Amino acid sequence: MAVSTRSGIFVILTTTPMKHLKSTYLLLLLLILVIGTGVGCKKYPDGPEFSLMPKKWRLDGDWKLNQALENGTDVTAATLVNTIEYSRKIELNGNFSFNWATNNGTSLSYDGTWTWSDDKTVIYFSYALGAGIQVDTYLILKLERHELWLQNLSPTGDVMQYHFVPN
Repeated sequence: MAVSTRSGIFVILTTTPMKHLKSTYLLLLLLILVIGTGVGCKKYPDGPEFSLMPKKWRLDGDWKLNQALENGTDVTAATLVNTIEYSRKIELNGNFSFNWATNNGTSLSYDGTWTWSDDKTVIYFSYALGAGIQVDTYLILKLERHELWLQNLSPTGDVMQYHFVPN
């Protein structure tokens, strides 16, 4: 084993077989890429801690409501009473659709587009409503491939959380 300096960096030279040296370099390169690009670093309060899957890919999918909280109180049963479907489909191309249908004939559905905030901690859903455009703003609390937690303020000022799972 010999120690050499090149550009102020200490390099330890060993007689490691070439096969192990290549795998070590590949692992080091992967580590540098992950750290350097910030892929999957924790950005959301409830997770994930780390993910190699880009945020856009984790967001893409057909999501159904699993739990609803109002000011921290579980209101899932009241939200989903008589509900047949409560889902949100989010696509990579920036489109989305929302569907809510009950067994008593009430339904609401709309299509629109979604965008990120600059730091990708907020998502905006824009859709036509009457003669104008409605923009719903959600803070992302958790963005995993199999879990999506969104939070917003209701018109009455209540803090609403929506926990979605794949449909």
